[in-house]
Amino acid sequence: MSPTKPVGPADVPGTAGAAVHRRGAAGWALLGSELKVLFSRSRTWAMLLALAAIPVLISVVIWLSSSGPAPGGGPPFLDRVSQNGLFAAVTGLVVSVPLFLPLTVGVVAGDTIAGEAGPGTLRYLLAAPAGRLRLLMVKFAGAAASCLAATLAVVAAGAGIGSLLFPVGPVTLLSGDTIGPGESLWRLLLIAGY
Repeated sequence: MSPTKPVGPADVPGTAGAAVHRRGAAGWALLGSELKVLFSRSRTWAMLLALAAIPVLISVVIWLSSSGPAPGGGPPFLDRVSQNGLFAAVTGLVVSVPLFLPLTVGVVAGDTIAGEAGPGTLRYLLAAPAGRLRLLMVKFAGAAASCLAATLAVVAAGAGIGSLLFPVGPVTLLSGDTIGPGESLWRLLLIAGY
């Protein structure tokens, strides 16, 4: 005899629980569709590659220069890149945050609604029974996912090229404490998530 699952309100067709269950499933399907459309656009990948190129260019220029910046000289963290490759990711974020990251996220976020209006699919989305609030929340989640992908692209490219071109070792924090490379990568991911 097989154990039976207790029947709840979400399992009975025609009840409020079943309607909520269907709407929840439709919301996740809508989010999956939004993320699929967002990350299948070549424009999104071009912007992610352009962001990833920032720490790569900075690292290559420092590596090719005959003498790196003097300790304490130059923009923040730039003198540290040649001493520890993990600082290439931090330098990439410092350079990207004032202009490039907001510009990229603004383009993607603006395109989530305007991109639907161009081919005429916005009309169908608004006519669907998903609800406008749910649609806006899905569009917001897609924009937030692109923001996270953009910062992760900068951090991953910076840490990758920095570890290829420069030595990687313990990182000294502003407090004076020293942490290992593994903890440094974890903190870089936390910074990107923030």
